[in-house]
Amino acid sequence: MYHATATGSLSEPALEEKVEILKNDDGLLLRVFAEGSAEPLQTALPGSYLYGQDFKPFGLHLVDLNGDGTDEIIAITAEGASVGAYASVFDVDSGALKALTDQPIGGHQFEIQRQSDGTHRLKCYGKWTDEHSSTLEVYEWDSGKLRGRAIEGSEKSPRQSR
Repeated sequence: MYHATATGSLSEPALEEKVEILKNDDGLLLRVFAEGSAEPLQTALPGSYLYGQDFKPFGLHLVDLNGDGTDEIIAITAEGASVGAYASVFDVDSGALKALTDQPIGGHQFEIQRQSDGTHRLKCYGKWTDEHSSTLEVYEWDSGKLRGRAIEGSEKSPRQSR
């Protein structure tokens, strides 16, 4: 069994709460030790291992996506390099773990960018369409919801820019 852990302010700006991803015989499990919950909040994650990028672990992030002062959870998991990976995005709302997308976001490389207003956005690069570019979707908070949009004439992923 292996895991990743992080702490952040999930339900109230001043609280530090623990988040972990565990691998057991049943697969990957996201667990959140939220303030006021006797038991951890938990959900199964797709894939069979935590995602790594550029030879570094990259599978668990706590960032403020919507600007409310609390962190959302981005869990990136994978099946294999050729299949790609999945970004699952969650929020702790009224003591419950809530998925912010209808299904995990697929991609082959991910980048989390901090915006000037303090919020973050998630960039998801798909399979390379040729040796110079790949598809790109950008997920940002918009009108009370996390929304993705495809970028035309996609830019190079960070790995391709080297």
